[in-house]
Amino acid sequence: MFLFQRLRQFIGCQVEVMTAAGLTEGTLISVTPVTIVVQVAVDPGYPPVTVTINIFAISFIRITSC
Repeated sequence: MFLFQRLRQFIGCQVEVMTAAGLTEGTLISVTPVTIVVQVAVDPGYPPVTVTINIFAISFIRITSC
């Protein structure tokens, strides 16, 4: 089983994604064989931001809640 196939089981869950650029925390929105999309909450009163991350740039992913 590939990483993207396993991650599809966790769409809608809260995740922490570590890359060389830093830590991204949010809700896993979608997964493709090359990218994942995480919806990140910003300051209160502002809409959430979607962040696209290349799967090959990921150091680790932690599922924090589902």
